[in-house]
Amino acid sequence: MSKFKKLILCLIILVGLTLIAPLIFFNNQATVLSLPLAYPNYSLFIHPALNLYLFWASVVVFVLLVGAFFAVLFLPKKEKALIIKEENGALKIEGKSIESYVSANLDRTQFIQQPKIKVQMTKNKIAVNIFGKFKAYGGIVPSTELMIADVKADIQNLLGIKDRPIDVVVDFVDYVEKKKRKSRVE
Repeated sequence: MSKFKKLILCLIILVGLTLIAPLIFFNNQATVLSLPLAYPNYSLFIHPALNLYLFWASVVVFVLLVGAFFAVLFLPKKEKALIIKEENGALKIEGKSIESYVSANLDRTQFIQQPKIKVQMTKNKIAVNIFGKFKAYGGIVPSTELMIADVKADIQNLLGIKDRPIDVVVDFVDYVEKKKRKSRVE
């Protein structure tokens, strides 16, 4: 998420917090544990149950908005390209290049039918998600852990980031085809 989007979302959340805070302040008299503040002696509604509902609903929304504020504030920025700097120069790696590299490696091993690869990058992390279905050769299904370790090692060797703080995470989701039921009546 870009800094501009973060700023806009944080401002919207702060406006929401300022709209919710007066509901908490004016309806706290409906609770057993009322705040020892100077508040007016009038009620927004005639029935005290509505005041109680408004108080607790606004407290829940206030807590959710505060949590959303901190989540937006500390959410890492998604990168389209990762730049690895060294003393000799810099290497710029785009997500599409990692996708095509992993796809070429998986096509060469021919263990997965029609793999779909998604790459998400942040400043210090590369997450590779592989979606596909294993091919079974002679009833033997290859090991997922070995394939994931090979892909991770290939990416680290390609980028030369074994001793860097960049984390490479590879995940595989095996599709299971569901058999279509044929109806007896056509």
